Amino acid sequence: MEIIDSILASPIEDPNKVSLDEIISQVPTLDYDQPLLYHLYMTYNHNLLTDEEREKLRATINHLKHNMSVINQRNVSYMDRDKDLK
Repeated sequence: MEIIDSILASPIEDPNKVSLDEIISQVPTLDYDQPLLYHLYMTYNHNLLTDEEREKLRATINHLKHNMSVINQRNVSYMDRDKDLK
């Protein structure tokens, strides 16, 4: 995930910019594979991000949401399969 690498690798140029690590420390239930983390990052830093960065963040959020949806569908299928065996 390109946006994650670029956010983590680049130093924070603006002291007002909130980092991913700061958000995780404030909300310890978040992790790098959760779309809410990037949504919060984009919300906190909205005025400090370029349009390209916002677009990459939206793409990352959509990708992670899709991954979560696929996992949820697999879990539901697994649970339904088990239910049919009873």
